Amino acid sequence: MDLPFHKIGIAHLTCGLIAQTREEYLEVLSLIPQEKMKELFQKAATLGVGIELNSGDMNFADNETDVVLRPYRIAKECGCKFYLGSDAHTPKRLDCAKAIFERALDILDFTEEDKFHI
Repeated sequence: MDLPFHKIGIAHLTCGLIAQTREEYLEVLSLIPQEKMKELFQKAATLGVGIELNSGDMNFADNETDVVLRPYRIAKECGCKFYLGSDAHTPKRLDCAKAIFERALDILDFTEEDKFHI
């Protein structure tokens, strides 16, 4: 659907607020068809929309890695570019953001080539 303005980023892509429990959250993410994700991310890449890696969304347990990061892997395959958003509302939350991002970027094998530029 066309937006009435130029949107440069999609934030909170895998936000935990999509379900009431962690188990339901992981189920919802796993139920989104890969082909539908590809369709949406190809459109985002074509339009030049950045995809946010939010520190809250990236703070997942090791056993959740594949489910939580699947959308980002598909987005990368489709040519999307990414930016970081700490969403830290307090200095304490900002302190841990760097480690959270480094872990996610390492797991995703993201490089400077994957970085979103305005």
